[in-house]
Amino acid sequence: TLFRSLDDHNLEPDELTAAFEAEILDLSGEDTKKTTRSDSLVRVLANIEQVQFKGKVFGLTTGFPELDNVIGGLHNGEMMVIAARPGCGKTAIAANMAENLVSKGVPVGFFSQEMTEDQLNFRMLCTHARQDSRELMRPHTLTTRDFPKISAAVGRMNSWPLHIRDKGDMTIGQIRAEARRMRAIHGCEAFFVDYLQLVHPDKRGEKRYQEVGAISAGLKNMAKELNCPVVALAQLNRETVRANRAPRAYDLRESGNIEADADQIMLLWEPTGEEMAHPTHAMVEGIIDKNRNGGTGRVNFLFRKEHTQFETVSPIKDEDIPPSP
Repeated sequence: TLFRSLDDHNLEPDELTAAFEAEILDLSGEDTKKTTRSDSLVRVLANIEQVQFKGKVFGLTTGFPELDNVIGGLHNGEMMVIAARPGCGKTAIAANMAENLVSKGVPVGFFSQEMTEDQLNFRMLCTHARQDSRELMRPHTLTTRDFPKISAAVGRMNSWPLHIRDKGDMTIGQIRAEARRMRAIHGCEAFFVDYLQLVHPDKRGEKRYQEVGAISAGLKNMAKELNCPVVALAQLNRETVRANRAPRAYDLRESGNIEADADQIMLLWEPTGEEMAHPTHAMVEGIIDKNRNGGTGRVNFLFRKEHTQFETVSPIKDEDIPPSP
């Protein structure tokens, strides 16, 4: 509680501030949190009915039906980790998921530790307007037909309930405090963090794996406290590139605690290898290596680099191949 926090001299200022804010927000919403087990079971039954009779996913849709079929969408109170080596598109796929939600009116909070708000909006504009990002950055490459598309896309994006925080040195305590405010003020129903290993710990001086473990646990607790999904991006270590193999959850960089805390883990990689990389597109495999409440599997994506857009690719079945003449 707040009084115990005041007596704890080991707490950092950010942690003390977070304790104050959590206590105030808890008190303001205390009456709305009092539910019985019967209420919970009614909600569970309603969710099952939505899935079975209306074909809806259990959580918020990711915008990728094949992925939703495996993980059942983004679930309240759970943390999904999307991990990859640099350049494999983890920020792009997270931005695509966020765009899918906000375009349907779902408020989203996006913590960008690596990119500025302008950079993130530029990427989303390229995706939404289906414009080549390289052409937008070169003089005199757009035609008169391109500008109306870009203006229309900007108009739609301006109405999105997307709340971006791009301060690059935020601690996990600051992120949780800001997420509480965004939840209370803007009604945010999902949060994205790009990326986990760039978040600063509340306590300095510990070993790196302990710091990353505390950050991972903080994001998981944030999902539970706010009762909404948290999608955290993460880096994979270099072993997967050196060994030229598909990544696994234990390849998460700097801490095995991420694997333990996550409810779902999706690992992105290009099976063709970096030496076969194409400048405009890539076939990317999403390996769902952990799914706490469901099965695992693989989803194939086409990553259109020029639009920073992911699209799912359905696998070809034998019956889809026409017979030889």
